[in-house]
Amino acid sequence: INRGVGGDFATGLWDRKHLLGLEKDPQAIFVMIGTNNFIYNNQLFSYLSDVEKFLLYLKENAPNSRIFLHSICPMAKSVNVSPQTIQETNKELEKLAQNNNITYIDLYSLFADENGYIRSELTVDGVHFTPLGYKIWTDKVKELL
Repeated sequence: INRGVGGDFATGLWDRKHLLGLEKDPQAIFVMIGTNNFIYNNQLFSYLSDVEKFLLYLKENAPNSRIFLHSICPMAKSVNVSPQTIQETNKELEKLAQNNNITYIDLYSLFADENGYIRSELTVDGVHFTPLGYKIWTDKVKELL
């Protein structure tokens, strides 16, 4: 079940939690959120706490599901989001995952060039993936399942 919403922010996950379909007892739940928070500088002050609150909700309401938390991916220099900011946030996301027995998926390392920006062959616009980018992502997820 794909519950992703284009252009969403971390608070949107919480607002739509009742639409997740957790009553269907999913085997796995993948959480990837934060890119738009950084692009639009939206609610960055509460981003990590919003993600943690959502993850704890999932753990409580989907106790049989395996939960995966994705890193924030690198973006093109033109997007004006500092690689250092993303890396620091990803360290915190990884800690959140570890502290809550959630599998962390580090896409940042797979997608970043030597300067910390997304590799050009993996993006169509500096943020969204090319088919090759989606293949790399899919392969990583399959490796963890």
